[in-house]
Amino acid sequence: MTDKKIAVDCGCGAGADIQYLLDNDFFVHAFDIEKSAIDRCRQRFADIPQVDLSQSSFINFEYPPCQLVVADASLFFCPPEAFAAVWQKVDDSLQPGGVFCGSFLGPEDTMAREPESEQTFWKTVTVLTEQKVRLLFEEYHVLSFTEHKRSGLTPQGTPHDWHIYAVVAQKG
Repeated sequence: MTDKKIAVDCGCGAGADIQYLLDNDFFVHAFDIEKSAIDRCRQRFADIPQVDLSQSSFINFEYPPCQLVVADASLFFCPPEAFAAVWQKVDDSLQPGGVFCGSFLGPEDTMAREPESEQTFWKTVTVLTEQKVRLLFEEYHVLSFTEHKRSGLTPQGTPHDWHIYAVVAQKG
């Protein structure tokens, strides 16, 4: 491992995690498929050389060797047919001792329902059972594994069942 701490923020959105990572002395490679998210981050982090932003998908992003991958509420938007290849890229980029911090969509989440459902917000999402999530981390030391199940309303007032597996794990 190098002295420089390098993180990858998958699906960076408005850049909240980027700011946290910068505050903790990371060089951050961040990407989002949405142009508006990258434009917002480019404005927010203009003239900060420790941030490398790119508009990219999970599939096309070139994952650099890193000590930390953050994929909170993002990886489940990876197309299911590409998930295995994307996960391999994420795993390959993490250096020994590196940490993955992210979440996975469980089968009881509203977004996991059939695409024809009126409650589906995204046409295709990657849905994993607890067993499948745990299999991803067979070669890791799992520091935290939490299943979140909750029903409520979205900010728009729509009923939603949340089912998320949140994982923090260190690569062996």
